[in-house]
Amino acid sequence: MKVSDMSGNIIETDTAFKQLQNYALGVLERNKTIYFIGNGSSASIANEASSSLAKETGIKTETFFNFA
Repeated sequence: MKVSDMSGNIIETDTAFKQLQNYALGVLERNKTIYFIGNGSSASIANEASSSLAKETGIKTETFFNFA
């Protein structure tokens, strides 16, 4: 798996997951919401990711999708 930062630079997978973990913990601590967006077949992936994250962590999530 290749992972890049916001500038497009390739970063180590472990580093990327640690950054994601820190971001998610910040969202939880501030009682904020993570939004997932999907269209077509990715709508079900967005919905599942949202549901799993909320169930396993208690982080508030919302999903926007269109099956068209």
